[in-house]
Amino acid sequence: MGLTINYKVGFKGSAKDLTKKVEGIRQKCLDMPFEEVGEIEHILYSKNDIEYFNTLQKNSMFPNNSDENIIKRNELLEARGIDIYTVINLVTRYKPNTNGGYEFIKFYTWAGKGCEDTCFIFVKKGENWKCRGFTKTQYAENFVKCHLLVIKVLDLFKNNGFKVDVRDDGYFWETRDYSVLAKNINDHTNILTAISGGLKEAFKDTDSSFMAAVDKCQNFMKVGNHIKPERNFLLCINKKDIKMSEDNFDKIIGKKLTYTKRETDEVFEALRRAYFLIEKNGIKDEYFEQLRFGLDGLLPSQVCQLEEFIKTGDIASLRTDKVDKNE
Repeated sequence: MGLTINYKVGFKGSAKDLTKKVEGIRQKCLDMPFEEVGEIEHILYSKNDIEYFNTLQKNSMFPNNSDENIIKRNELLEARGIDIYTVINLVTRYKPNTNGGYEFIKFYTWAGKGCEDTCFIFVKKGENWKCRGFTKTQYAENFVKCHLLVIKVLDLFKNNGFKVDVRDDGYFWETRDYSVLAKNINDHTNILTAISGGLKEAFKDTDSSFMAAVDKCQNFMKVGNHIKPERNFLLCINKKDIKMSEDNFDKIIGKKLTYTKRETDEVFEALRRAYFLIEKNGIKDEYFEQLRFGLDGLLPSQVCQLEEFIKTGDIASLRTDKVDKNE
């Protein structure tokens, strides 16, 4: 139980075309603050591999599901080059191909501690490749960062021509509204806390104890009057391009809400650089879309009050009058 992002991703084309597309997305993910970004794997499981798994699985099911049998099953599969979690994902979600096996391309990201990884397993179905998965962000140590990173990687797939269908329990995918995300994570946390409390009450007079995941990580989100635009934007900008230190990058995306004078200067300078890069990289971001519209043709160097916009997200604070190019 817990707030989860469910997704379906589809692609039509050759394995080579898919791999090239995913590699482009992977490179962009390497420039984001993910804890891990996996390699791309193109894997074939034969009919014999699947039959071997089914036999081992049957022999390790109840009443033979002892720890010893489970460990032995996993070791035998690993020795054959079969990943237990991947093969379970395949056989429970997809029908095998006409040869009785599976051909798939795999790629994953991990946003941070407490968050599940986001694994994309594209299974070949004729000329199409289909992927289904989910990521639970409910118990992430840094919930906002992790939830937004999962959304960002799904945005990358959508923006690169993939067919993407998302059901976000936080409704951030659909609305891009932080207050909506806050309401939903808070509601989920309150419900899970209440359930945990009820179960603890039921167990209190027994010899058993009860501990729920929500007892270890209660995520509540509060949205102020203004969301700092640089937090959302910098999730999809290359730190090397904007020449910002790793420490300050981490502070800006949520670990620190106030800055020293030196840190503030670095933030403003990085955002000036970032503004020039948004066109180059084709990045879409709601705050900087507003900035482009408000500037109405002015160069970033001609904006007198960019700092005020960065602090408040208020487009009205920007200078929008035309500048004579002959000046």
